[in-house]
Amino acid sequence: MLNNKKGLEMRTAFTPRIHRYLVLGAMLVLVACSGDDPVTRSFGDENESPTDESEASSEDAPKTGTTTGTSGTTDTGVKPVTKPMDAGVKPSGGRADASSVTPDTSISSLDASIVDPSTADAATTGSDRAPATSHAFATTVEPHLKDQPIFNVTRPTDLTQLGGRLPVIVWANGGCFRSDFTWSPLFKRWAAAGFVVLSLSSEDNLFAMLSTTSKAEHTKLVDWVVAQDKSGPYAGMLDLERIVVAGNSCGGVTALETAAADKRLAAVFVLSGSSAVGSVNAQVMKAISIPVGYVVGGEEDIAGANAQGDYDAMNEGIPAMIVSRKEGDHQTVSTDEKILPEDAEIALNWMDLALYGTKQAHDALTSKNVCDKCTPGYWTLKTKNL
Repeated sequence: MLNNKKGLEMRTAFTPRIHRYLVLGAMLVLVACSGDDPVTRSFGDENESPTDESEASSEDAPKTGTTTGTSGTTDTGVKPVTKPMDAGVKPSGGRADASSVTPDTSISSLDASIVDPSTADAATTGSDRAPATSHAFATTVEPHLKDQPIFNVTRPTDLTQLGGRLPVIVWANGGCFRSDFTWSPLFKRWAAAGFVVLSLSSEDNLFAMLSTTSKAEHTKLVDWVVAQDKSGPYAGMLDLERIVVAGNSCGGVTALETAAADKRLAAVFVLSGSSAVGSVNAQVMKAISIPVGYVVGGEEDIAGANAQGDYDAMNEGIPAMIVSRKEGDHQTVSTDEKILPEDAEIALNWMDLALYGTKQAHDALTSKNVCDKCTPGYWTLKTKNL
């Protein structure tokens, strides 16, 4: 395990505001270059197979790194279960406030979750599960500079604290850049809630940070997770049935492309992005068979219309949501330090519902404010097939 403390200090020395503007400027160039016509740009070879698991590194110890936060309530009794995608179960109670939800057909469609009770332990799902948002575990950040691609792992410091295997998020950054500093508030909150988060990263130099990642590298993060179950310090600690692929903007493109090709995934989360840069890739959306959730800004968010296009292009029966903010452009909803904590909470509710059918996550999403910590009156929810 390479504990690159100096590297983390260098990242911290990059003030959030300077780093944000640097990334945003590059993101704007990327979007501007996409033009107004439908974009077919691919960030990885659509025909390539996932990297062989034997290539993934498993030598990194999960007990070292940079630790932050404090311990919170421990959820017990979690056991590994199979992927909850084939059938829906109605959680008891909890109905959406009509003023905050725009259903496709009727509000009753929100009353079903995504968990198959025949394959899930009752103590870990539905009304018996403590919501992810209730946890505040201490967190640790581990740089993996020996792996290719380079990535960071943000995780609960004590991997046993949740009482079972931990769900995983594999993340690609806005602009498909290798610098993940801007989105660290998301990773820390998700790790504090019990998730292990892998985020594509780089060495600490500007050229490396602004080089771009691909679908192939997003897939390699999944390969690494799977390899850890076979040997190494993470063996038996990661829930291979609950891997979420996620990303912002261009990173959302590679997340959706990965979801279309990789059957090891359980859900998708996209922050202000879509299936193609500045457009919709209907072929990608038709190939996705797992739940997909989006968070977008206001009408001025350039990704909003394309996220709606993705939503409309999905196959019949695929669970999906779009949570929209009252105002805020692409950069604001993607990187604003005051909004990222709300993005993180909404995403937690979505992933908790998609992976476990957690009743309180369902109730929060379908409430007037969409999340307990969300600014009142600023967020609205649209769903189908939940």
